[in-house]
Parts: sequence; structure tokens; C-alpha cells
Amino acid sequence: MMRMLAGAVLALTLGTETAMAAVVTKDFGVQGWSCGGCANKTVSAVKKLHGVSDARADVDRATLTVTYDDAVIAAGDIAQTVKKLGYSCPVP
Repeated sequence: MMRMLAGAVLALTLGTETAMAAVVTKDFGVQGWSCGGCANKTVSAVKKLHGVSDARADVDRATLTVTYDDAVIAAGDIAQTVKKLGYSCPVP
């Protein structure tokens, strides 16, 4: 009986963690874009990341807005992808 109860509690706990995962939208400040092509290259790379559902760039504001599932990918992974392209991008 105790094993069944412990299993049920574990299942509920795991279910709660899954339910807490959320799709979020965050703005990433990007420095180093010199043109729209730079921003487009960044958007294309970020959109390829597993867990990212949308990415949009605003060159005038130097902002990359990304919608992603934070249970699949972390903001730091997105920022690291931008940095690998040669731009500065702190984690929001």
C-alpha cells in the first residue's frame, strides 16, 4: 500500500513539473548588428533551435524577441547561439 501511495505522489509531482513548463516570450538585447541582414541571420539561427517557436528582430531597438518553451531550452542557450554569430547578447 505504501509503495502505491509513493508512486502516486511521484506521478503527481512529475505531472506538476510538466504543467509548470511554459511558453514564454523574452526580449534579448543584441549589440553588433550593423544591418538588417545581421538581424535576419540571427533570427534564422535562433528559429532553428529546438523549443523556439518564434523569433523577431527589431534593428532600431537592437532587440531580439523570442518565444520559446522554457522546459525545452533555456534563455542562456538562446543567448549563446547569438554570441556564436559574433554579437553581444546578455541573458535577459
